[in-house]
Amino acid sequence: MDQVPILLLAAGASKRMGQPKQLLPWGDTTLLRHAVRHAQQVSTMVYVVLGAAHEVLRDHLSDTGAISCYNAAYESGLGSSIACGLRTILDDDPTTPAVLVLLADQPEVDAAYLRRILAAHRLAETAIVATAYPQRAGVPALFPKDDFPALLELAGDAGAGSYLKNNRDRVHLVYPTTPLYDLDTPEEYRRHEGDQEHH
Repeated sequence: MDQVPILLLAAGASKRMGQPKQLLPWGDTTLLRHAVRHAQQVSTMVYVVLGAAHEVLRDHLSDTGAISCYNAAYESGLGSSIACGLRTILDDDPTTPAVLVLLADQPEVDAAYLRRILAAHRLAETAIVATAYPQRAGVPALFPKDDFPALLELAGDAGAGSYLKNNRDRVHLVYPTTPLYDLDTPEEYRRHEGDQEHH
């Protein structure tokens, strides 16, 4: 089991979905618990940043062992959630060597893929390890401790994507074997509902 903490971002209001997408059914569970389940297969320390509907979601996770933290500024964007979660992690352990950031609405991100990112980190501990998408790098992404000061200053919509773009010379890319999609709208959820059978 790896000792790099995982920071799972689940604070959004799901406005385009029209309901808390974190609670949408996925396989035998929900999108949020599905993400936590896979994260806990590779790390003993899983932190979940909550925002909208945080009390309901905190209760939803109460028996998982994941540590939840509330980002009061969640409406400002992903950057503030990364900073909020990282502060919580460092409060628990100031010697944390790195953090792996992922989203709650990417159900194709499984434990096997997270292990690939962690393996790449072990080969190049000072590099940022990020997921390769067409034309950009994104999350899941692992940031070593040298990047923590900058991550703690993130705010608003200036999230991991912007930071990766500005530090592309230090980014090691991992290429997914299957497309990693976000579920943002009812149409996207319906389109991918059949994927639940594979999990």
